[in-house]
Amino acid sequence: MQETVSAIDMSETLVALLAAQAERRGDQVALTDTSGAALTYAELWHSARKVAGRLAELGVERGNRVLVMLDNTVDHPVLLAGLAAVGATSVPINTAQKGAVLAHMVADSAARVAVIEDRFVEVMTDAAGPDRLDHIVVRGPGVDNRDSSDQAPGRLHDFSTLLSGEPDTAVEAHPSDIALLVYTSGTTGLSKAVAMPNLELIHAQGGRHFLSDTERPLSAGDVVLVVCPLFHVSGLGSGLVAAWRAGARAHVAHRFSASGFWREVSEAGATFTMLVGAMGEILLRNPVTPEDRTHGMRRISMVPATRIEEFAERFGVEVCSSYGSTETGAIIVSSDAAGLGRSVMGRAREGYEIRLVDERDDEVPIGVAGEIVVRSSRPWLISPGYPNDVAATAAAWRNGWFHTGDSAVKDEAGNFHFAGRIKDAIRRRGENISAFEVEREATAHPEVVECAAFGITSAESEEEVKIAVVRTASSKLTEQELVEFLQDRLAYYAVPRYIAFVDRLPRTETHKIQKGSLRALGVDGAWDRVAAGMVVSRD
Repeated sequence: MQETVSAIDMSETLVALLAAQAERRGDQVALTDTSGAALTYAELWHSARKVAGRLAELGVERGNRVLVMLDNTVDHPVLLAGLAAVGATSVPINTAQKGAVLAHMVADSAARVAVIEDRFVEVMTDAAGPDRLDHIVVRGPGVDNRDSSDQAPGRLHDFSTLLSGEPDTAVEAHPSDIALLVYTSGTTGLSKAVAMPNLELIHAQGGRHFLSDTERPLSAGDVVLVVCPLFHVSGLGSGLVAAWRAGARAHVAHRFSASGFWREVSEAGATFTMLVGAMGEILLRNPVTPEDRTHGMRRISMVPATRIEEFAERFGVEVCSSYGSTETGAIIVSSDAAGLGRSVMGRAREGYEIRLVDERDDEVPIGVAGEIVVRSSRPWLISPGYPNDVAATAAAWRNGWFHTGDSAVKDEAGNFHFAGRIKDAIRRRGENISAFEVEREATAHPEVVECAAFGITSAESEEEVKIAVVRTASSKLTEQELVEFLQDRLAYYAVPRYIAFVDRLPRTETHKIQKGSLRALGVDGAWDRVAAGMVVSRD
């Protein structure tokens, strides 16, 4: 491997950014986590190059993909930095994934190496089978206690060995190099892998909180609290990389805790964080305490925006918001909570051209709802597509514009107002859920004839999952039994909250299920898992 060249702007690639920060502010703390672990920028970059060397010994080469199923600790960012240093692509996987969905991601990614927590060894090996993964690097004590008879010799490795060798030199990177391959919810099919170039990760995702890089940006004196999972771009980009861009400290929380949030803010000295809308709603529902105002937090990005004027007033913080996707990063942003309602998104971000169009891609007039489409001012600022799905890429990027699948209205002042979702996907508490995958797993039950999955508006912002189910004529299947069946096959967040057994599903003349009419029924007559007292475990 070759050493990173100085000709590449530090703001363009992750490897150049980290190398430059290590040189400029090597003694400054770059990473901390809830357990008390800490690394300076120099230590982070030194560790990253150690990881790069060990990964190379395991056969990882430039352009290879590596599956990552890790918790929120400093080890996850170190691995991300190490993958950048070796020139590989990180494939972060939601730690709740299992079964057929995980098996699809393993096969589709074509990764030969996975880095996972020890509790995922069984679920990963079941999903991968005996031939798809050459090496599984395991974080935690479990690797030492496992019966090696169910693994090929030399297949399992302890995570600590990644840091045991000598530091290697880092590759020369380019803004077009794919930093992440991120699986996002499918619409008419399985979850698709989104290719995210370095430039998108650093600028579009890592800089998503601001109208421009000059308007109240983060500085080296900030502490960014990362409460979103690091397998999401909201955690990786909007938290971790945002901090690294500024030369600030990223404090990685193990997970979001409604009761302990402000305490962790104070203990970490955090000044900035990003929350999904549901987190903000939950914090507002907490009883008022002195901790609400005795923290040092100055600014919070809340996506999507929900009751943010009330939030800003109660907790004494500035609140901003943004709209975007895995494919684009933030394309619409608001730098101020003042005057924003639940549907107001903000204005187009610098570097992006946004239009609202009809079904023929003709631009709609001011005040008329249309699909949000976008293109960037320079290459690699948004994703080039879905590497393994040419048809989906062509459809989404048709006519030179990325079609988001979301609808909005633009007013005379240039503000965008969210008007709903066009694509058949469900958004629940920051998670994108494939309706197709929920339907597929439900119809795998022998007493289910067909199923329609869709989102129902939730009091905690975004949506809850509802399914309408047609059973076999002789079926005695209950809603609780169906939930028990699904929780062994789906990530916890995708298990439906509402179930309605119906005699038939409404269809158009072309036999397409009319989800709009099902959605219009709301929760009327539906069985509610929460009201029934059923708790779906994260594990």
